[in-house]
Amino acid sequence: MSLPLSPPGTWQIDSSHTQVGFSIRHLGISTVHGMFTEYAAQVLIGEDLESSGIEFTAATKSVDTGNAWRDEHLVGDLFFESDKFPEITFRSVSLESTGDTYQLVGDLTVKEVTKAITFDLAFQGSCVFPMDEKTHAGFQATATIRRSEFGVGYGVPVASDVVVIRIDAQLIAPFEEGADI
Repeated sequence: MSLPLSPPGTWQIDSSHTQVGFSIRHLGISTVHGMFTEYAAQVLIGEDLESSGIEFTAATKSVDTGNAWRDEHLVGDLFFESDKFPEITFRSVSLESTGDTYQLVGDLTVKEVTKAITFDLAFQGSCVFPMDEKTHAGFQATATIRRSEFGVGYGVPVASDVVVIRIDAQLIAPFEEGADI
């Protein structure tokens, strides 16, 4: 089975229409949302699911929760240790269809701790964007992790150990040989 996209090749992230976010419960009574504002991805759409995949990197210093004090705390020694561990990475190892959605399995690395996680991946559709006349495709990926398993356990249970990751991504098709520019 293949993804409902063509042409095969390396698709680019449309950073103007992509958000790499997370949420965590605070005191068990509210949810705090945040995002990483600096990230890069290489998305390979293959001829089939087995030849499709993603490599992703987020800069830990780019965490943004809407609160400058909290963001400084998160990049410091008690959480991300951004000076020592400047990146969070994800590298997919498999992609499988589950009917209308997909399971994207890969290795997440935070603070040199690597663990397999699974994203539920939903294809949101595709269309030709009139501004650049290229095909754009949307995906939503969600996963749940325990931050303590990645060496970021400070403050549990005040801030929940469970973190929900949500990525809303828009991809841009690669340039096709022979296409009008």
